[in-house]
Amino acid sequence: MNKGIKQLILTLSLCAAMQCGAQLTSKKVFIEAPFDVIPTLPQLSRLDMIDYFEGGITKAVPTLFNDEAIIKALEDNHINVTTSESSAVDLYTTAIGNDSVIVFIETMMIPAQDSKVTLYDTEWKVIETLDGGTLEDWLTPEANKAKKLNDTMNTVSFMTSRANFDPTDGILTFVSTIDETLTQDNFTRVKYDLKQSREFKIGIKGFKPIERK
Repeated sequence: MNKGIKQLILTLSLCAAMQCGAQLTSKKVFIEAPFDVIPTLPQLSRLDMIDYFEGGITKAVPTLFNDEAIIKALEDNHINVTTSESSAVDLYTTAIGNDSVIVFIETMMIPAQDSKVTLYDTEWKVIETLDGGTLEDWLTPEANKAKKLNDTMNTVSFMTSRANFDPTDGILTFVSTIDETLTQDNFTRVKYDLKQSREFKIGIKGFKPIERK
């Protein structure tokens, strides 16, 4: 597809997004995301990536940071894109009542998988930004009751976690990846004092923690 045709498609796509009846899909939000949301990939490069994936072609495109990006998964409400050897993004579309929102997950792989989540409205205004939380947030109720925070901090200086979102039930889950940063002995020392995951329920004003008993 030549550059002129791509530009025309991009213009038509942007115009369609202004129509009330336009369906919000992951492909649409990936193409139309503002440059400050996905600064490494110009919109024409994103169109190339869609072309390759839908055509069954396994081909990466260069990013503005001299890395390579490739789409790994594409569904109506989710797209997963590897943006470099050490980073990836996931975009989800979901509905909250009569409103649609966009869940944007950025995951870095170094020193361990660690995600940051941003919730946008359809005009790309930030509703909330969050990560997996502090070490204190990850302590189990038993460890909290035993006041093990200081002891745990002697082994774990910071928490890392990978985020996953399920658009069918609106649950955002951060899964601990702290085992990727510790020696086996150190992880064994703290693993029973730390939660394996933390869950949040999406709402129009942001994410609310879910406390499991």
